Amino acid sequence: MNDRRGFLKSAARGIAGAILAGGTGWLALGRGEPCWTNGACRACPELDHCEEPEARLTRVQRRPRPSSEHQGPTGEEPMGD
Repeated sequence: MNDRRGFLKSAARGIAGAILAGGTGWLALGRGEPCWTNGACRACPELDHCEEPEARLTRVQRRPRPSSEHQGPTGEEPMGD
């Protein structure tokens, strides 16, 4: 019984470690697309095509505000596919 319990503990630790290492690598590497302006989105030439959250927010902020009857339920830019 102890052998089985030890095996299950080791397997669970191994799986948790693999998930942790994979998640850390995914977060650290991101999508691998460079940000040309280091987060200064307003002056970026790629602003209209950038999918970073900061760029989406900048596009929403610099847009003229329509009247409330033409605005969507949240007023935010739709998510891209």
